[in-house]
Amino acid sequence: ASDILQQVQAERINVNTQNEGTRIVNQQSVNNNQNTQLQQIYNEMGIGRNIDIFA
Repeated sequence: ASDILQQVQAERINVNTQNEGTRIVNQQSVNNNQNTQLQQIYNEMGIGRNIDIFA
């Protein structure tokens, strides 16, 4: 019985790890999309990458 329990626990850890990996990839995609949108806005405003827009 303990072998089955250990196997189930290992499978749950594996699924949790996969879910966390998926969450990280999704967050990276969101970040990339936001960065792309910001860059498009900067380009439209003529703001260079090295200029502090809050100055």
